[in-house]
Amino acid sequence: MCGLFFAVTIADCIINNAWRRYRLLWIIMGIIGGYLIYSFTYCRFNVTKSILMDAFIEIKPFAAFAIILGSNLRLESMPHKAIKILATIIATFMSFVIVSGYRFQNLISGHPSSAGMTIFLATMIYLAVSIDTTGKWSRLNLILATIWLCCGLACGRSKYYAEFILAIFFIFFYRPMMLKSVKTSHVIIVSIFVICFIAATWHKIQYYFITGASDTFDPNVMASFARPALYATGLLILIDYFPFGCGLASFATYPSSAPYSSLYYEYNLDKIWGLSPSYPNFICDAYYPSLAQFGIVGVILFVWFWRYAYRFLLRFLHTDATKYRNYFVIGTLIICFVLIECTSHTGFSTARGFMAMIILGLVARKSLDIKDISISSDDNINRSTQIENKQIKRITI
Repeated sequence: MCGLFFAVTIADCIINNAWRRYRLLWIIMGIIGGYLIYSFTYCRFNVTKSILMDAFIEIKPFAAFAIILGSNLRLESMPHKAIKILATIIATFMSFVIVSGYRFQNLISGHPSSAGMTIFLATMIYLAVSIDTTGKWSRLNLILATIWLCCGLACGRSKYYAEFILAIFFIFFYRPMMLKSVKTSHVIIVSIFVICFIAATWHKIQYYFITGASDTFDPNVMASFARPALYATGLLILIDYFPFGCGLASFATYPSSAPYSSLYYEYNLDKIWGLSPSYPNFICDAYYPSLAQFGIVGVILFVWFWRYAYRFLLRFLHTDATKYRNYFVIGTLIICFVLIECTSHTGFSTARGFMAMIILGLVARKSLDIKDISISSDDNINRSTQIENKQIKRITI
């Protein structure tokens, strides 16, 4: 799919001379190209094949967003009925799978968290194409979305609980600029959801950032330390390999485990079960530690990208907060979904992350169209005002 996207992009640029519309893509490719050179020369901890594979994996989700943003593909021009039917089938089927028990979940989706992510993304694309001309969702749309999201809770993952709480808040309770005009009811609603969010994720927060697995220490189950070890080592790498990190295919990604990166020996991670050469299954267990490959510069670029994407969503509120509120909600939930999943999953660099970035790209593209319409409308108003002033001046003379 990513290769097809690139092929269509090149064709669009050659045929329609649309090179400037994809400038974000060229910037992203330039950054990854720079890290490729860096990984081949200054910081080389793996073979050429793994470095190239990691470069493609890392660029994939960002490229999806940049390509959709630069293309002429729009939500309005898509076959809404067909997409709604497909999203309904996927969300309903996965809801049935996820409530059918652990064995059936593993058989169909491979892991309960994967089923939860699929339900969440299917619900988001369903809602994105269900917004009517007035910017509203029908009661049926909201009922179906709520049922699917509730079924997703059966995956039993804290990160999904957090995504569910945010989805319910933004879909049903969020009001544009609600925090600017603070009311007692707003404070109560936000406080309730913050408490629920922390309560639902506290076990994971405590595990990753406070106690680790110290309360359940078992020398024979060293895998419980794999993910916290990746986070801690990632921080050390940011300091030791300042400012560009340790390079591609060196840490916390699948290509860094096949073949095994020599960097793991430097930090004695090869002695931790789940991160060892003989059993490296937990090496690519979270996305954030892999940012150590790009150093402080990469972390800054990562933060900048999400700030850049969020600015497109703010245009909805600045243009017409009432009419475009639901587009803002969809885009914000996708960003929250990705950032939460990155804490304990590499879904961002898989097909699900690719799909999430396509949805975000479509919503961001919608905001560009709104801006163009508003600018053209303002220009027409200014021109008509100038013509009227000239006519009044002539009559006066």
